[in-house]
Amino acid sequence: MREHRDGFRPGRSAHDAIGRIYSVINTKAKYVLDADIAKCFDKINHDYLLSKVECPHNIKRTIKQWLECGVLDKSIFE
Repeated sequence: MREHRDGFRPGRSAHDAIGRIYSVINTKAKYVLDADIAKCFDKINHDYLLSKVECPHNIKRTIKQWLECGVLDKSIFE
């Protein structure tokens, strides 16, 4: 799992995610997104999908990471 996936890792919690948000805010970033996209885009070519999105590169990179990460649902990693 990627290092910034706090909610599903042993020893990490929502408080860690909140701390990360405060850190990002203090570095002048101005966005927060909470989305449940499990299985919404698993059959679509992610690179093609992202090529159609118009936004800053760092936001595209974050969206790509979300599309690639797994989800822990009822103790089952998907």
